[in-house]
Amino acid sequence: MSTVFVHVGQCGNQIGNEFWNIVLDDKIVSLNYATSLRKSVFQNCDGKIRSLHIDGERKVTKKLMLRGTHPSKYIDSSNVLDGRAGFGNNWALGHNGTKWHPADSRCENSLLARAMESFRKQTEKMDYFGGYVMMHSLSGGTGGGFGCRVVESLRDQYPGNYSISVAVAPHSSGESPLQHYNSLLCLASLSENVDSVVLFENDHVLKNCERFQTGAVQSNTDDPPPDRPRVSLKQMNEYVAASLARVFYPVETLLPTASKHPTGAEPWELLRTLCPMPAMKFVQLYQGSNSSSSKSTNKALNSVLHSVRSHHSPVTLSTLAYVFVARGKCVPHVLENRDSISDKIRKGLNCSSWNPFPGEVWTDGTEPCGSQASLTLATNSNVSTQFISRTVKKSRSMFENSAYLHWYEKYGCGKDVFDE
Repeated sequence: MSTVFVHVGQCGNQIGNEFWNIVLDDKIVSLNYATSLRKSVFQNCDGKIRSLHIDGERKVTKKLMLRGTHPSKYIDSSNVLDGRAGFGNNWALGHNGTKWHPADSRCENSLLARAMESFRKQTEKMDYFGGYVMMHSLSGGTGGGFGCRVVESLRDQYPGNYSISVAVAPHSSGESPLQHYNSLLCLASLSENVDSVVLFENDHVLKNCERFQTGAVQSNTDDPPPDRPRVSLKQMNEYVAASLARVFYPVETLLPTASKHPTGAEPWELLRTLCPMPAMKFVQLYQGSNSSSSKSTNKALNSVLHSVRSHHSPVTLSTLAYVFVARGKCVPHVLENRDSISDKIRKGLNCSSWNPFPGEVWTDGTEPCGSQASLTLATNSNVSTQFISRTVKKSRSMFENSAYLHWYEKYGCGKDVFDE
């Protein structure tokens, strides 16, 4: 595969752990290319996965490398990097560092310098380096602040390669008093330095996990279940990881005609289709329930479209582009009804009239998460504007009252940074 996966912070490493649990599972049943797919797409010749795991403190990376955990035997220990004391849930501290924990890559012993050196060595092991996918949170000191510093450094050193950020937004009810500042500063950096941002909002992830648990994923209603299930953080991480695996795992649609050998171009084909304009780069992923018959496939598709509309309510939905991925036993039905399904998706997403080719349909007989079938919809729409507007509004209110600004000024992030 032409991709290096970078996991930064506790959130990024936890999602990464679940992601590798899925794509490296020996129980994945593929029709024709399971072994070669795993070796060539996600692993180097030595069997180690093409990934970096970074955190500001050791406890996260230590858990990652515990013996007995499935991904640990595939992780190159030299690509597991940690700092000494973390970054205190402060974007400025993670991005700028301190004199004790410098973020400057020119300092030989800094975490950033070690990360960039490990990344360079990883790319040199590959026949072809297309780009990287980074998984992190928006509101953390490590995932948000240090993650942005890594992104900026990678853009400087690898300006011609693709870059995708998988960013997780905090709950709107509040996880930290600094989350709005951190999210705003992180989004500003990402918008300048990556080609696409796959945004997951914790509120929406939680809602979908509840629907999956209660079996209401085929129901077109937003009413909460009568007995609201308990959803753990692990289940939310599994949902995010499954969504990513179903779009990043190789599909037969993109297999070369001659060799039929996967090239791992799925992330970059996704980027090419969904982000034709540099200024519009926020992507969302939606999942449908397991489906194998034509009737259940139609219900699952209706559920996915309803999930998109409910996520966007009450603003009028407008979609620039989409990619629809069907896997497993539902593939024959999708291929047979490709045109009608495409028309239904375009109408349901209210695709832009000026885009003559707003979407693509990908199919593959392999379902990496072990289900009989799955439907995944990736969209580039104005859904994210609601989260961004809410974050800007709350940040401005705090800024006008000078709330918590001293925590940022302490680490070289003054009012001029917020004004920009």
